[in-house]
Formats: sequence, C-alpha cells, structure tokens
Amino acid sequence: MTSIQKLFPEVEINDIRSNTNIPELDGVRGLAIILVICFHCFRFPLGWIGVDLFFVLSGFLITGILLDSKEHKYYFRNFWLRRTLRIFPLYYLVLCLVLLPKLLFKFDTIGEPSFSYWAYVQNWKFTLDANFPTGKGTLNHFWSLAIEEQFYFIFPVIIRYARPKFLLGWILAFIITAIGARCFFYFNNNIGYYVFTFSRIDSLAIGALLAYLVRTNHDLIKKYVYSVFFFSLFVIVLIISTGFLHNSNQYFATFGYTVIALFFASILVFCISSFEHNYIKLFFNNRVLKMVGKIAYGLYVYHFILYILLKPLIERSINNVVHNSIFSKVSVSLIIVSITFLLSYWSYLFYERRFLLLKNRFTK
Repeated sequence: MTSIQKLFPEVEINDIRSNTNIPELDGVRGLAIILVICFHCFRFPLGWIGVDLFFVLSGFLITGILLDSKEHKYYFRNFWLRRTLRIFPLYYLVLCLVLLPKLLFKFDTIGEPSFSYWAYVQNWKFTLDANFPTGKGTLNHFWSLAIEEQFYFIFPVIIRYARPKFLLGWILAFIITAIGARCFFYFNNNIGYYVFTFSRIDSLAIGALLAYLVRTNHDLIKKYVYSVFFFSLFVIVLIISTGFLHNSNQYFATFGYTVIALFFASILVFCISSFEHNYIKLFFNNRVLKMVGKIAYGLYVYHFILYILLKPLIERSINNVVHNSIFSKVSVSLIIVSITFLLSYWSYLFYERRFLLLKNRFTK
C-alpha cells in the first residue's frame, strides 16, 4: 500500500437499508446537538452549523426510509404515523406548557402569537415579519423543527410519485432553489435566508442525494468523496478567515450553507463506510456522543427554553456570591445545560419512549 493510499484509503460503503442500525449516526446526532447548545448557551460562534448537520442527517435517514418502503402498501400511513409518534408528543406537550399560560391567563411567556407554532409554520411567520420575534423568544429555535416537519410532509409524495429518472432532478432543483432563495432574502434584509423552508432545503436535499446514491451508485460516491470533503473544508475555512463567524455572514448566508451541507454529507459517507484507520467513524462511535444522540430531540426542544427562563434567576443567585463576570456566565450556562440533560434523559425514559415503542405497530 502506497503512502497516498494509507492517507486516503478507498471507502467501502456498507450495504445499508433503513432498518440497519448504524451507531455512528447517533454520534453524529450527538455532535449536532452539542454544537447547537454551545451556540445558544456558551456563545460558541460556529455552533449554529449543528442545525445544518441535523438537516443533512435527517435528509439522509428519511429519504432512505422512503426509498426502501416506496412500494409498501401502507407507505404513507406507516411513514407519517411513525414520524408523528416520534415528533408530536414532546413538541405539543412543550407547546402546551409554554403557550397555554399566555392563552389562558394572558401571561406572556414567549412574546409571540401561538397559532403558527401549532400549525408548524412559525418559520413562515418569521419570514413574513422579516425577523425573529422580540421579547422572551423561548421558542425561536423551533423554526428548524417546522422545516423538518414540512419536509416530512412534502418529500414522501415526491419519492412515491416521481419517476426514478426525475428524482435526481427534483433533488438538484431543491439545492439550486435554496441558493437563489437565500440570495433574495439576504439582500433584502430578511431573516428568511436562514429560516424559510426553501432557503434551507438544500441541506435536507443533499442528505437525500446521499441516500439516493448509496442505493444506486457506490462508485460515484467512492470516486468523489475525498474531493468533496477537502473542497468543502477549504471553502469553509476560507469563509471563517473573513472573521465573521455568524450565520449572517454573506458568504455563509448565500452559498456557504450548501458547502457546509456537502462537508457534512462527506462525513456521513465515512460514518457508513468500512476501511482501515477510519478515524471519523471511530470518533462518532464514541459512547458519550451516542448517548447524547439518543436524547438529542429532547435536548434541542428544552435547552433554549430553559436557558431563557432560568438564566435571570440563576444569574442573580450566582452574582450575589461571585462577582467575576466570566466565571458567573460560564457557571450559569453549565447549570442550565446540566438541568437540560437531566430533563431530556427523564423525558426520553419516561415519556418519549412510550410513544416510540408504538412505532413498531406501523412497520407492516
């Protein structure tokens, strides 16, 4: 084996189907939520890319499920009911806990009308308003859940009825549309570049593209995965070198999200591949990351709500004892994140899992 082959061994993609357990993907999900939490609770500048990682992973997994069950008699019923059991119980429970005080007692918990959240169109409302809601904004992060739910509604129809030769065209059209939509919204000073469905659908579509190619063309993936990995990494580093790491950086907000999605898609390829010294796969097979990935949905739902609601209370208590601003800020965030992990674990164990077990009824 040459030195080049040792550095860049040929990937050997495992033959996967939607019912195949790939533990590394739980690790990927774990890293995604850690990035998001670091962004919201510790102000880590690039943590927002965790949402892009969620989108790519979701597009990959969901498209795989849809492709593998396309000819099933109960294709739509099984898919939508299984998604409902996974997403709705926690989502609507939290909505009730956060929004009902406002609806019933006129006590403002979020500073935002509630209807858009119940209908999963809050990201459209943000786009119409041209910005995130002001006020407490405890549910601002739910915009990404709305995009995923809209994807779950649209994409099964496309997979089922689009001719196989046109499916690739649909996916590429979504990617091109997203870049165009982001440019339009960004240069019109509208938050829609970040939260509108068709501005962010390229990340989901790139995950879908990978799921499609895994089932149809291993050779194409094996030929270009390293090129995509290093090209996308180079572009991301180039954008980072501008020194403006926020998601509103014009390079990120136009074509950059697509490049990030390509980078994450190449990471997924390594996770589903077997070859010697596959350090990326080894990294995501970490027990801690996989454990975090198991409760990632609860962590995402709860973390920002708890941060907004608890931060003033905990901050006040700590500042009475410690006057070091940096130490107190870190301490506040660590306490809130610890509470979030405990709540998410209990939520998964005693609430979400009860509904997840019902998913097995909708496999035949």
